[in-house]
Amino acid sequence: LPYAIAGASARSTRMGVGTNLVVNVDVEIRRPQPRWGMGISIENTLGMRLYGMTTFPLPIELPNTVGLHQIQVSFPDVRLGTGKYLLNIGLGDDAGTTFDRRSGAATFDVLDHGIGDGILSLTPTVTFDKER
Repeated sequence: LPYAIAGASARSTRMGVGTNLVVNVDVEIRRPQPRWGMGISIENTLGMRLYGMTTFPLPIELPNTVGLHQIQVSFPDVRLGTGKYLLNIGLGDDAGTTFDRRSGAATFDVLDHGIGDGILSLTPTVTFDKER
């Protein structure tokens, strides 16, 4: 494999009603290739895909020299409900060739925000008309 996932971790921090998520992926580059990228998806514990992204549309150039590199992806203000979530990580090129893929490469927890339950974390407001 020209690229391999050497490790991954995730850290979630509660911020108000949302959660900041930071994902670190260790990538071992063995044989640099042109136009490589990384994809990350978030699933719940039942396997439902909640979000997916790749680095290809981003205005960045990932490291592309032989060796071990850590890539950090930040997701601010994620609005997920309480529970455990899994991260799937893949490496490949822009033509669709997969170099490495790890299901459940890292996990993170979202703590109870206090209002409601479910996959989403919402902050409802209630209004009503005054007595007529």
